[in-house]
Amino acid sequence: MVDYTISIKRPFSDITKLVIGIVVSIIPIVNLIAIGYQLNCAKTAMKRKFDLPEWTDIGGLLVKGLLALVIGLIYAIIPLGVIVFAGGTFAYAIWSAVMTGATPAIGSLLIGAGIGLLVGLLLLLFVAYIAPIAVLKYITTDKFGEAFDIGGVLGKAFSVSYFVSWLVAVVYSLIVSIIAGILVGWIPLLGPFLSMAISSFIGGVTAWTIFGQVYSEK
Repeated sequence: MVDYTISIKRPFSDITKLVIGIVVSIIPIVNLIAIGYQLNCAKTAMKRKFDLPEWTDIGGLLVKGLLALVIGLIYAIIPLGVIVFAGGTFAYAIWSAVMTGATPAIGSLLIGAGIGLLVGLLLLLFVAYIAPIAVLKYITTDKFGEAFDIGGVLGKAFSVSYFVSWLVAVVYSLIVSIIAGILVGWIPLLGPFLSMAISSFIGGVTAWTIFGQVYSEK
C-alpha cells in the first residue's frame, strides 16, 4: 500500500540534501542530475527505504536523468507530430482565409485542425500517464530497451492503484508549484527559476517515491 504521508514528508527529511537538489535543479542540463536523483528515490522506495539517498555517483545520476528524458521524448514523438501537423494545418487555414476568402473549404480545414489538436493533446496526456512506468522499467533493470516493453508498461499502468497514485502525484505537484510561486516567484530575476527548481525537485521526489511504491506492489 502506498504511504502518501511519508512520500510528502520525504523531501524535507534532510534539509541539506533538499537544498542541494534545489540548487542543482536551477541549472539547465545540470538539472538532469536532479532527475536522476529523483529516480534513485523511486528505486529506494521500492525497497521501502525512505531516507533521502546520498548525492553520490553524479555521473550515473546524469545518465539516468538524460535517459529518462529520452524515453519521454520517444514516447511523445507521435503526439507531438500530430499536434505540429494540426497546428500547421490551422495556420495554413488562417493564411488561406486571409489571402483567398474561400470560407467553406477553410472551415473544413479548421475543423480538421481542431480535431487533430484535440487528439494530439489526448495522446500527450496518455504519454504523461504511462511514461513513469516506462522509466521505472528502465531503472529497475538498467536496460534502456525495457522502457519500450509496451505490453509490460500498459499492464502496470492500467490498474486502479496506479491511476490513483498518478492523480495524487500530479495534484500534489501542482499544489507545490503554486505555493513555490507565491513564496519566491516575486523575487526579481531569480524568482521564476527558483520557484520552478523548488517545485520540480520537491514535487519530483514525492511523485517518484509514490511511483516506486506502487510499482513494487504490481
